[in-house]
Amino acid sequence: MEIIGGYAGKILRINLSTGEITFLNTMDYVQQGFLGGKALGLKLQWDFGNPEVEDGFDPRSLLIFATGPFNGTGAPDGGRMVVLGKQVHQYKKNYFSHSNVGGWWAPELKFAGYDAIMLEGKADKPVYLHISDDQIELRDAARYWDTTAHECIERIRQKEYGGDEKVRIACIGPAGTNLTRIGAIMFDFSKAAAQNGFGGVMGSKNLKAIAVRGTGGIKVANPRGLLDERLKAMDILDHCAGRATIRGDFRRDVFDLKGGSSCFGCIETCTAFANPTDGPRGGSKCGFQYQYNATMVCHQGIAHFKKTPYGDTIMTDKDGKLIGGRLFSAMLGQLAQIHAKMYDLYGLASYDMLGDRGSASVFKQMWFDPIMEGKFYDWCVKEIGCEPGTATWAKEYPRKVAYREGKLGNLMAEGLPRFIHYVQEHPEEFGLNQQQGDFALEAYQRLYHNDRDCLDHYFYRPSNAAEAYGNWTNIMQCPMMQLIHGLGTMDEGHNHHSFDLASDDWPHGRTREYCMLLYGNPDAWARYLDEDGNTLVHNQWNSPDPEKWYTVDMVEKKPVKGNWTVGTAEALRLIHASNIIHESMSQCDYHSPMIAGGVHNMNFTKVAEWLGHPELKQTSWCIHNPEGCTDLGYECRIWNDLTGADVSVEEFYDMGWKAWLLEQAIHVRDNDRTIEDNQVNKFFLNRPDKNGITIDYDAYNEGLRRYYSYNGFDPKTGRPRREQLEEFGLGYVADALEAIGRLGE
Repeated sequence: MEIIGGYAGKILRINLSTGEITFLNTMDYVQQGFLGGKALGLKLQWDFGNPEVEDGFDPRSLLIFATGPFNGTGAPDGGRMVVLGKQVHQYKKNYFSHSNVGGWWAPELKFAGYDAIMLEGKADKPVYLHISDDQIELRDAARYWDTTAHECIERIRQKEYGGDEKVRIACIGPAGTNLTRIGAIMFDFSKAAAQNGFGGVMGSKNLKAIAVRGTGGIKVANPRGLLDERLKAMDILDHCAGRATIRGDFRRDVFDLKGGSSCFGCIETCTAFANPTDGPRGGSKCGFQYQYNATMVCHQGIAHFKKTPYGDTIMTDKDGKLIGGRLFSAMLGQLAQIHAKMYDLYGLASYDMLGDRGSASVFKQMWFDPIMEGKFYDWCVKEIGCEPGTATWAKEYPRKVAYREGKLGNLMAEGLPRFIHYVQEHPEEFGLNQQQGDFALEAYQRLYHNDRDCLDHYFYRPSNAAEAYGNWTNIMQCPMMQLIHGLGTMDEGHNHHSFDLASDDWPHGRTREYCMLLYGNPDAWARYLDEDGNTLVHNQWNSPDPEKWYTVDMVEKKPVKGNWTVGTAEALRLIHASNIIHESMSQCDYHSPMIAGGVHNMNFTKVAEWLGHPELKQTSWCIHNPEGCTDLGYECRIWNDLTGADVSVEEFYDMGWKAWLLEQAIHVRDNDRTIEDNQVNKFFLNRPDKNGITIDYDAYNEGLRRYYSYNGFDPKTGRPRREQLEEFGLGYVADALEAIGRLGE
């Protein structure tokens, strides 16, 4: 296929150990179907990655910064990119994975003439990478090494570039230079590639920052077609009720947010500027980020705790009403802002540190459960020097972790899984007995379904009420999401866009019809089966009773089992291909589902009430599509407009599936992965959802095997077979796996 636009054309390869700088031709990869972003990074790992590398701290590991064809072109939601590499934060196996990040850095890299940077080796002293069009240098960074992320950006920009704000800088803070496993790479103050510990990986390579300035541009083959798609997308967002969840005015009142900004070329402003009175300033990424501070301040009397019948600790107000992190943060105002921005300052991953998705969600149970007798709480207070929930804690806790200061700081810097396992194995060091140490591990496992940092939020997919109000007892089974994460690397960054096509909360009464159109199976989204094995659909908007479940003829039935087997294999193939395409084009995970339409949605009525905007009404997110179904051709049309190619939607998704196959092959080659690595712990198997249904271990595994069989893998091992690989032009991958005895039978 002829490509005449959308790409800068070169990949920058830098060996930090030797200082050697070479170039690869981007088109060599695009012509093979690896279209950019994640797909490009996967191919680079296959071609140049060392299978013997166990984690990203190994100097032989690759660290890849990959843009997509949408970057720098005016594509309506193309402001993001991916950082890829071998993880460092998972407890047992560290997989090759990625972290998604937005901002302006990726377009600047393309304007300088490069679609990606591949780093290998380790510099013999602290350096930063200077890129200004054809000028590429490794420069001394000794004087910047000990700075915070914010200080680093400001000083490099001022001292090296005369304050030129068009110089875009990606850097690490102390969490990266001190090789924490939860270090983030910060992009211009408030954007972060925060999952998988890549900040620490960058620090292990003695690389403090990458400063980029480009003066070129990116050719667009069909500007008129691209403009039409952009105008259409703007019209869709203007009529989209879900937009309120991004732009909600409540954030500005609570967090003193000023103005609005966006990633490069985006048609929405989801980032505002925050300037709290007692903390670091900076961008405020979608007000929801600060929900994660909630559990850090619970002891102050704002919230109370009680146990569910299943042993989980939940938050209530003084009257016993369940409340969630988002509402909690609204009560706390600027303290939440201070707490969150400290992580940007030090370059820490907020998801690993904060509230409902981090250490605080586990700590709250270790602090307040009666079995702990307040011992762990007292130990934490002694370590930090103050009580949780104060401004001092908000500043000292992240600082100690970033600098590995004290026992708590050093252990948490190793990541939550290692910290909690250490507590369980050495309870006496924390003033605990063995029963209390075992409870710490139990508290962790109630929220994380294995030791790879994947939480129940992703594993179950909460109902809309649970999502909005933090009511974790209100969750429903979502076998589709369970299988997605079982089949992935089960980390926070993996399958970042999987929600787009993986929910049955459809705002129409034609769920099965759409499933047939999308997947060729009308039952793909059904969460449950009845006693006869029939699929059940919960139609919130069109069913006679939104609290009940119905078979295809709308006869009420009682759910008895989650649906891991009927229609899931067909749906997951499209979902995985779509996921790779999103991450390869460089699309936004919030806006692209709204624009393309479909299932990445909420119960708008509840959201509108929660935001204080009851005037918002339920609308379709796919008003541009007469069928009301997800527009699978959206990305393909834009890619064709950018590049001048003329590929069909089917061919486009086949390229996504090809990249997915390569990803699975990388996990098999580099990690000896089998189906046994896809399991979950006992708390998820035994924990009932709102309908009293638990995960059926045999049915879950049957779903895995059916997926593998349907898609040409060995159902016994979960490894790809030669026939499937050769069909998609990956015969060389089959040869490599066969040579090491890891090809599916």
